[in-house]
Amino acid sequence: MNRYNEDALLGEASTILGNDEVVIAAGYFSLGELTVAAARRGGDAMMDTSIFLSDNLIVDAVGAVIGMAMGAKKAAKAAGATPEVIVAITADHIHVLNRDTGGELRSEYASFPRAATQFVVSKTGSFVAFTLKDPESNTFVRLHGSLSRLSPASTGDRLVLDLLAANEHEDH
Repeated sequence: MNRYNEDALLGEASTILGNDEVVIAAGYFSLGELTVAAARRGGDAMMDTSIFLSDNLIVDAVGAVIGMAMGAKKAAKAAGATPEVIVAITADHIHVLNRDTGGELRSEYASFPRAATQFVVSKTGSFVAFTLKDPESNTFVRLHGSLSRLSPASTGDRLVLDLLAANEHEDH
């Protein structure tokens, strides 16, 4: 069974939560600020590689991709998150869960009360960028995910986004 299968995703989220809450939907997302960190690190890696191998565009591109992945991982860890998080929706909460922490990070990055959380989409297309905000505590998290039918993660992402949008229309 592949990890993008909705049953596998729900199972992973339930295991991480480890409590009696029933996970209604779950999807894989990334923290919004990781995009900038990954691009910055990728650019640095590309420049570093170009200094030594300036005539090889393939090596430059590979260096940039590796640098982006390293930059995202480093920025995520500094923020207390894993590069890929699970957004798990239960009846009462929206949980942002770390994946594969290796015991170095908390299993839950953030949690929001479902009824009070504001959901604001800032960009859509093949990818979606959005913010979850609890107005009472003024805490928020920016996330992004995939809506592309070519992405195996898009099924879970779409389910989560549909529930968040429905919740926003009903409660706010």
